[in-house]
Amino acid sequence: MDFAAEFTRWYIGAFSVFFGIRTLWRGADTFRAGCYFKAEKRDRTLGERFAAVVARREELEGDATPAARMLGVAAVAIGVLVLIQTIVPLVAYALLCVVLAVTMSYVYSQMRNRSERRAASLQPRTATTTVPGIWYAGGILAALLPLAFAIVPSLVQTQPVVPAVIIALACTAIVYTAARLSQMAALLAGDDPEIELYVDDRLRRMRVSSLLMLAYAVSFVFIVFELAPEHRLTGASLAVGASSFVLLAAFSAWLAVKFFFGRMSDKLPA
Repeated sequence: MDFAAEFTRWYIGAFSVFFGIRTLWRGADTFRAGCYFKAEKRDRTLGERFAAVVARREELEGDATPAARMLGVAAVAIGVLVLIQTIVPLVAYALLCVVLAVTMSYVYSQMRNRSERRAASLQPRTATTTVPGIWYAGGILAALLPLAFAIVPSLVQTQPVVPAVIIALACTAIVYTAARLSQMAALLAGDDPEIELYVDDRLRRMRVSSLLMLAYAVSFVFIVFELAPEHRLTGASLAVGASSFVLLAAFSAWLAVKFFFGRMSDKLPA
């Protein structure tokens, strides 16, 4: 028995099934605004205002439950197929990432379309408003690293090259979605502009950062699978793995510092 191959199969299969079940159960919570403002809604002074604004915000953003359910069903199906050895693990992982990228792109594009009709803020929004451009560039580089296993002769293994291409495209789509989301006009109802702008800024920062983190992490995990013991560990493969790790670690460190100091510096409206 090839332990590494079996571990990869069971890990990806079980994770996909668990992720699918979790998404079917509470998946829409991932996209809801309310999960980012639990502390603010408990504030003695502003809690009621935040609760009203967040509820209205969720109404404006629309219901992501149907998309989340489709993602959950697809994830469970992919997990089952890999567990019964109908598809190879890396193909399953690639398909799961594509479904995730498509779902997120759809949900956030719907929010963007709604914002274009309701925005009332005059604040300029660009791709680098929330996250510096260097991290988008890093995200693109991280997204393209899996292609090394499809085009570099010494890295092309017995595994099909298609998963590497799919992962690269999925991660690139996620980075693109993050950039588009960062440029989205403020989604305001106009009932409590001060609180609404605070909510909009926090949501933008958290969602864009989360999408970029996903792109970095998805690429890194794929490369780790490619560097499993059954594959040759050459200088080229180690260079690709080290590059992916450095990119992920650097962005994670920046995000942790940004989150901590950003949270500390956030001033609640008077």
